[in-house]
Amino acid sequence: MNQSRLISDAQRKLPYYEGANLSLPKFRKFLGATLSEFSTLTNKSTRTLQRHKFATAEMIKQLQPLLYSISLLAEIAEADEIKRWLHTPLKEWRGRSPMDELTRGNLDGVLSLIERIRAGEGGY
Repeated sequence: MNQSRLISDAQRKLPYYEGANLSLPKFRKFLGATLSEFSTLTNKSTRTLQRHKFATAEMIKQLQPLLYSISLLAEIAEADEIKRWLHTPLKEWRGRSPMDELTRGNLDGVLSLIERIRAGEGGY
């Protein structure tokens, strides 16, 4: 499957794309994730991530909910603010950060919080 069909034009404008390709090192850096955290988020081994510069179509399909969530944040915040927010402990999760929640598999909770923030109902 062609990667470019899986990625929206708005997502392609984010700094971790090179043309239509999702750069794994750039995405990891954008998220401020360690290799271990990124391995958990992508469900790929650290070795696989080190071997691939760009995400495969399968990886993009798997990452689509996370990519969508980050693109929503990018509509209201700059890259540095997003990275800082992802690593800021929040009261909602008893001092755990959104990155902590993502690595625990709580993408739905993070997405819900992002949607509330966008709607003006949550703190950023």
